[in-house]
Amino acid sequence: MSKRIRKTDTTTLVDVSTGEVLSQTKKDTSYGADAEPDFVKLYLDDISRLYELPKSSTVILYELLKNMTYSQQLVLTASIKRQIAEKLETSVQHIKNQISKYVKADIIQRIDHALYMFNPALIAKGRWIDIKEHRAQYIDLKIRYRSDGTKQMKACVGFEDQAQINFPK
Repeated sequence: MSKRIRKTDTTTLVDVSTGEVLSQTKKDTSYGADAEPDFVKLYLDDISRLYELPKSSTVILYELLKNMTYSQQLVLTASIKRQIAEKLETSVQHIKNQISKYVKADIIQRIDHALYMFNPALIAKGRWIDIKEHRAQYIDLKIRYRSDGTKQMKACVGFEDQAQINFPK
């Protein structure tokens, strides 16, 4: 999806002693840019319902969103978890449990110690062109444990082309 953006630059040359306009030129520039696709607002309560999370998870998710960067990342140090717990008058363990549920539901993905990334297909912040890039780089990893003790892993890289990688047991 793209739209045309037009820009007009006008240059005026003026004689400073007389104030006479000596020349005036206009330059029109037109270029294409990605437009934000149609969207639907999705409320945090709805995400909780869709992923069958407890009602208390909505307020925690809201607090996490306040710490979200424009690169869709979330830094969750022990002190940040403690601050959230104090603000919501709950335990740090409850916050940790909810974070684990968000990871399991693929609402967020653990990148490194204390570093997470929001799933940009669900929650995104910033300019559409940047969000589109984050969506293309996001990895959706699913692990299925079978009753015979084996496991199957499947990864989808990005949301644009849905390239799939299937891993053997």
